[in-house]
Amino acid sequence: MDVLAHCRAMAAFCRQRVAFENENDAFWLSEAEEWDKLISEYSSPQSQTRTGQTARSKSDVANDWDGAQLFEQ
Repeated sequence: MDVLAHCRAMAAFCRQRVAFENENDAFWLSEAEEWDKLISEYSSPQSQTRTGQTARSKSDVANDWDGAQLFEQ
């Protein structure tokens, strides 16, 4: 799975949690927003060129977002 697909899936997952669980809505919405920021970062080649950043690997994204924290709630 490529990085953008992974980020989109995780954002959708977070939004589904808000829809199906009535607790921690603020937490899950903020998680979805963070995933959206990563999507914007990866989908905008201008921002990567302008800042001198290169595309990050899947493991870099995984290190930023420890999936275990999502399932502990």
